[in-house]
Amino acid sequence: MAHAEHVRTVLAKLTTGLYERDETIRLAFLASAGGESLFLWGPPGTAKSLVARRIACAYRDAKTFEYLMGRFSTPEEIFGPISIKRLRDSDTYERITEGYLPDAEIVFLDEIWRAGPPIQNSLLTALNERLYRNGSTVVHLPIRCIIAASNEIPDLDDEAAAFWDRFLVRVGVDPVRDESVFRRMIGDTDDPFDDPVPLDEKIARSQYETWRAEAPSIAIPDSVLSILSRIRARLATGSTTVTVSDRRWKKIVGLLRTSAMLNDRDAVNPLDCFLVRHCVWNRPDEIGFVNAAVEDAIAEYLSEGRFDAAPLRDRLSSLEAAYESDTTTIRDTTAVVPVEYRGEYVRVLGFPGAESALIWKGDFDALDEEGRSTEVFVYDDDAAFVSSSTHTVARTDVGKVAIDGTPYEIDARTETTTVAEKGPPDAEVSARTRAGAIEIITECDSVIGEAGKFMRDGRSDASDHLFVDHRYVDGAFARVERCAREFASLKIDVEDFLRTIENAENR
Repeated sequence: MAHAEHVRTVLAKLTTGLYERDETIRLAFLASAGGESLFLWGPPGTAKSLVARRIACAYRDAKTFEYLMGRFSTPEEIFGPISIKRLRDSDTYERITEGYLPDAEIVFLDEIWRAGPPIQNSLLTALNERLYRNGSTVVHLPIRCIIAASNEIPDLDDEAAAFWDRFLVRVGVDPVRDESVFRRMIGDTDDPFDDPVPLDEKIARSQYETWRAEAPSIAIPDSVLSILSRIRARLATGSTTVTVSDRRWKKIVGLLRTSAMLNDRDAVNPLDCFLVRHCVWNRPDEIGFVNAAVEDAIAEYLSEGRFDAAPLRDRLSSLEAAYESDTTTIRDTTAVVPVEYRGEYVRVLGFPGAESALIWKGDFDALDEEGRSTEVFVYDDDAAFVSSSTHTVARTDVGKVAIDGTPYEIDARTETTTVAEKGPPDAEVSARTRAGAIEIITECDSVIGEAGKFMRDGRSDASDHLFVDHRYVDGAFARVERCAREFASLKIDVEDFLRTIENAENR
């Protein structure tokens, strides 16, 4: 199993002279290597037919068939004319298929939706099972890849949906976007239709057959199955839902196996799962939703458990709560509190000539030992206002005042209050708490290091991956980066807690 280097060389040659078509070429090649069909969707003049011809260039002596569909295209133009000789001599209705689609290995059908129902129906088994009924004989087709193209995707009725479902890989092809690339493209004088792959570098028939034999043995680990299940769940929920047939999921797994094999691995890995984004959308307006669903599912799997800071933060909270409990003394205190009279006065007991002598609570709260000029209100036995006068009033003790030097008690009650008092931690508490905090910091450092290595290795693997664009990986790893930042923030919180312990010890 040493395919990657050869495939990388071929892919580099196939993209020569093409602009912003690297990913399209890689996906088309993968589809052909996996024996699957590809649909290219995009406006005219975006090199869709050139992509198909380049894929044929990858294989040595590959037979090709190319046709531009029209409203009046007939099955004879695709599958071959009826053999008049066989019909006349043996009353056998068969087509002469040599040089037509049933004889080809790489097929390109342009403007596929212009084909009428007879052609589409005949293509169904060719696309899926690689079978074609020629008269009374079922023929096994040598087709490696059928590439179809169109600048539209019509509304799909049941028949059209069955036909559309046969195209496993679906790629949008846009005009060149980057201005500098556009300038290089229009200034390029090389003929893009020249075969860019030297004969000795082309994929031999025996090598292709080896690939097809090896791919089914590639393992599908539980991690990949978990990611695929998450993608499937996301596609089926939310305001947008995307329906993917069971047959399609099975073929997707086959494509992932081919990807892993050509990348010289004996098992599919999470990076291969990014390819699902090209296999499940049905309408162009679903592409953004599908891309997000695939990226989120992979990111969730990558960060779940191994990069989750919540358990460590819970441990810090428990440690802080235990320390708070061990260093806090709870006791009851009593205090003499004035009884509020009429909601805003304090009552002076025994003031001469008055049933009730009142001081406004705001004035009472402002009293001190020195005394200050304060208005005293006098009420009779019937709680009717009698008079008010100004006196020098001082606070002399708890629950007592002096009015013009004469001591009086105020109407008060005793209240019991429970208070928590912080005290210095003993040595055992400090040592135990510090050890727990340092353990959390150590684990944070370990996870931060692991996350960094995971992202570096992942990005390195992505840069070497034959078929997955590294941009998709960057988006998924952004979630891992956020998780790493959460651990870094947690570490800072633990360090602050350690400083709190140290300050308490030094008080």
